[in-house]
Amino acid sequence: MTTAAIDQWNITCSSPSINITLPHAPKKVSFEAAADVKEYSFPTKSNSLLISLGKKIDKLTIQGTLVRSSYSAENLYDTYIGPLASTVRKSVTLDLSSTGTATRYDGAWIINKFTYEEVGGYTVSYTYTIEFIRGVDGSNTAPGIVI
Repeated sequence: MTTAAIDQWNITCSSPSINITLPHAPKKVSFEAAADVKEYSFPTKSNSLLISLGKKIDKLTIQGTLVRSSYSAENLYDTYIGPLASTVRKSVTLDLSSTGTATRYDGAWIINKFTYEEVGGYTVSYTYTIEFIRGVDGSNTAPGIVI
């Protein structure tokens, strides 16, 4: 999936108060929708019984690189990595509608997982992966109660 049409990724969290605009669009965007299916086997039957219990939570995973020409590793950490790490398990709002048009990813999500790697060399950068999850009721309501 290409992210060329979505060039500005804004992540906002109310507690702690954070508003991050990623400097570059993610290199990879993955979306997962899955069913909650239980399988029951019977010793006298060749096929199992499958029961669908509904839909699991939606997962959105983005991967990319954080790099800015005049930023040191500390600047990148203080501006992006630290604030993103502090939003894990928090409800955040994705607003990718820099063109004025809502996108399929806009709305409330919970940051389930955030990982990063510091990359050395000629330019200082971090690679990152952020996993967002949201409720399955068709709205963009983040599931559960976040304390």
